[in-house]
Amino acid sequence: MSLRSGHATEHCLLLVLCYCPLSVFLPVALEIEKLIDDHTQWLRKEITVEDVGQYYEITTPFLDNSNDYIQFYVKLDGDAVFLLTMATLCPI
Repeated sequence: MSLRSGHATEHCLLLVLCYCPLSVFLPVALEIEKLIDDHTQWLRKEITVEDVGQYYEITTPFLDNSNDYIQFYVKLDGDAVFLLTMATLCPI
């Protein structure tokens, strides 16, 4: 904001569109797709599923605010699926 004759005025954001040939854009798009594929592959490899009695323990590679891996539990009961966390029991 700037002051002009005692009144506040707003500045507008100028968006400039430019021509980008496909030969430049395509390699960037393919590299982004590769990064997404690599991350998805890493995530699938790092998530573990353990059979714990009548529950499945799912451990992710992500940390919570205590630096513990984020874990949750799933219980299959007929057609029902229950998602359990430290504080909740959530039917899905």
